[in-house]
Amino acid sequence: MPITYSSSQKNQSNLGGTIWAILGIILLAVWLAVIWGLKSLHQDAINNQIQESNNISRVLQEQTTRVLTIIGNQCKGQTFPLNLLRSL
Repeated sequence: MPITYSSSQKNQSNLGGTIWAILGIILLAVWLAVIWGLKSLHQDAINNQIQESNNISRVLQEQTTRVLTIIGNQCKGQTFPLNLLRSL
């Protein structure tokens, strides 16, 4: 003998499935938003580190140029490197 369900029981069953589907979609959307946000933060951190590295390189380049200019000015007319070492 087959089991028969009333129409209200069938509607409740469909409603429960619909609620689970909606909750699954919401959960998926939240996870996608979290992943997108983390990826964005990661890319920002990489860009900031690249910028900081470029700034450090520029500062070191300028400092090296200044030091070499000072050494070049002190070495004019002198024999290198003994007189340079004595002047330091």
